[in-house]
Formats: sequence, C-alpha cells, structure tokens
Amino acid sequence: MQELHERCVSVSHGVDEAFAAMHSQIRPKAMELCRFIVKDRALVARDVLAPQYASPMRLLHILERAGVRMEYEISESSSSKTLDPEVIVFMPSDTPEYSDLADPLPAKSFCRPSPAMQQRPSGIKEALAAFQLLHVRFKAPHSPLVQEGITWCRGLLDDLLREFRKPDYQQAVKSTEDRKGLSDIVRKLQAEILPKHGLGSEEFDWTAVQWKMWYLGYLDPENERLASEALSSSHVRISGLLPWRKLPAKPPAKPKPKVKAPKPKLAKPKAAKPPPKAPKEVKVSPSPKAVTPKPAPKPKAPKATAKPVAKPPAKRPAPEEAVGRPAKRPTSPSDEREADRPDKEMAVEVVEVQDDEDRRPHGRPRIEALALREKIAQEIMPRGRRS
Repeated sequence: MQELHERCVSVSHGVDEAFAAMHSQIRPKAMELCRFIVKDRALVARDVLAPQYASPMRLLHILERAGVRMEYEISESSSSKTLDPEVIVFMPSDTPEYSDLADPLPAKSFCRPSPAMQQRPSGIKEALAAFQLLHVRFKAPHSPLVQEGITWCRGLLDDLLREFRKPDYQQAVKSTEDRKGLSDIVRKLQAEILPKHGLGSEEFDWTAVQWKMWYLGYLDPENERLASEALSSSHVRISGLLPWRKLPAKPPAKPKPKVKAPKPKLAKPKAAKPPPKAPKEVKVSPSPKAVTPKPAPKPKAPKATAKPVAKPPAKRPAPEEAVGRPAKRPTSPSDEREADRPDKEMAVEVVEVQDDEDRRPHGRPRIEALALREKIAQEIMPRGRRS
C-alpha cells in the first residue's frame, strides 16, 4: 500500500465508460440519500445530504467536517449522568416528537418525492426530513440551499396574494355557492402562477409547494405572515361551511287550484212568538128566578130472594182404615169439599238409625217408622176427619 501512496493509477477503459460504471454503482445508493434540514436552537438551518438511516449525531459530525462552527449549550443544572441531548423531529402531518441523538429518525418523518415531482425544474429532488437540536447553536447563517428555498417561497406567496386581492377574484368567490365552484377558481389561478415558478398545475405540484413551505419557507417569519394572509384572502378556509356541490333547484310546483270553502249557513233567527192573549171575561147575567136544586132520589133497597139450598153430596165409600188411623167422625160441608181433593202423595224414606246403645237390626227402627207414618197420615187427613 505504501508503494501506491501518492501515485496515479491508470485504467484501460475510457473516461465515459469509467464514469458510466461508477454511476451504475453509485445510483442505487443515491436513491437512499435524504436532504436533512438541521435546525439549531435559534432556528438557523443547515442542509446535509446523507443516507436516510443516519442519526442526528452522525449529521453533526458531517457538518463539523464541512467546516460549520457550532457551540453546545448544556444546562448547568443537569448532571453528566443524566445528560440526554434533546432532538425534536418535525412531522409533515403530525405533531413533533422527541428522539435521541444516536437513533435514526422515524420513517414517518420523511417526505419522498415521486419521479414526476423530481422532473420539475423547481421540484423536490431528494427525500426531505427536518429536526431541531435544542442544545446546539450554529455560528453561521442559513446554508445557500436553505436561503434559496426561503426566497423561492417568498416570491410564490407574493404572486398568490396579489391575485387573491384582485376584485375579479373576490367577486367570483362571492358568487359561488359550493366548495367545488371555489376549488375550480383556485385551481385556475394556480395554473397561471405555478408555471412561473418552475412547477405545473397538477396535484403533485401543489404538494411540492406545501413541502417546501413546511421545511424551508416557514424558517422566515415574514413568509409565515404572508401565507396566513394569502389563505385568508383566498376564502378557502371558510369554504368548509358550504356544501361540496349545490343541487339543482327543483322546478316550482304547479299551484293547486284553490277550492273555495263553502260559506257557513247562518241560522235564521226565529220569529218571536206573540204573547198569549188574555182570556175574555165572561159576564154572567143574573137570572130572574132562583133555581132550587132537586133532592137526589133515595136508593131502593134490593128485594130479598130465596137462596137455593145445596144438596149434600153423596157419601163415598169409606177407605180402608190405615194402621194407627183414628175412627171416622161426622164431617161438615166444608170438610167434605176438602175431602174431595186427591190425597197428596208423599214418599217416606225409612232410615235405619243405629245408636251406640242399640245396634239390633229389628225393634227400634220399626217403631220409629210407624210413628213417622202416623204423623204423616194426620197431616194429610182433612180437618173434619181429624176432629
């Protein structure tokens, strides 16, 4: 190795072939390169082109080797054992996060341009990422690339604000009734201004504008003020209150024929009945002769008539004497009429009652049955016969 030190080495290939071979080997690695925007505590930014996996500590070493002077500001209250330098990593669409000096930046902190975006004259060529070191202060101004990006954003904002303030634009915005109409007006204005600054009128061109403003333009407070004023003059912020597309107005409905409501019939007032006429007074003229009332005739006494004497009914043959029935007695005519009625039939149920004292099958039940039968015969017998 010492023999080849400070000596020239020649190759058999030509210059073009040698550079083409070097380009084929370097190009795959160049696709992984990223443009890091490193900010110090005072928001002075320096750019570093390095691999995406480079840590903040490695990027500080690259800046020091490039001749950037810097000083480290460490708090006196912090001890050496607990010293942990802080790094704030900026996210494109999220809140910033804290990271360590020795750790690579998270993947979501990178903005990777598309091939169409890289082909624009003022497009973004490499992936972008930004972070801030809270314990470092650069003893130098912004890097040339950062200052160029700040100037480019200032010119674009001036042109947009000038167009937004024109009366024609303001009148067109006031006449729109939906968000789609306002979006068409803004796109038309962008198509006139962006080509003057090296971009086109496509959607990814406006994305490139947003990334440049985020990583470079807002490093200048004046650009931040102009961006806020341009957004207010464009009325894009308040367009969220409008519908996306206004629906066509419905044709007016045909008026329905009016139907006259029937007039309510008023009840005719009834005629008051005339008061009843007072009865006429009848004058009674006195008769010349007083009429004396005749005495009422006396009622005549009814003539006495002889009543026919009823013949006694023929005697019926005497029925058989029942056991225990008393002897027959002479009857009166009223008794005879009652005797002509048929005797009532009555069923007599003989219940054999057995006491604890007398449980014989014959004797006492027979006597009770005969006594009950005699009692029933007396009730059925006519009154005349009883006497």
